[in-house]
Amino acid sequence: MTRVDDLQVDKVTGRFNGQFKTYAICGAIRRMGESDDSILRLAKADGIVSKNF
Repeated sequence: MTRVDDLQVDKVTGRFNGQFKTYAICGAIRRMGESDDSILRLAKADGIVSKNF
């Protein structure tokens, strides 16, 4: 399993604000080579990445 934490920062100060999103990708997804696409889809759904990226 791979775990990725996306830390959120304050837009003014650029400092970590204590909030984060965690994404965990299992071995089956990794073996299929779908990790990047899976994380991107989750990040879009959470509003971290723009929908038209």
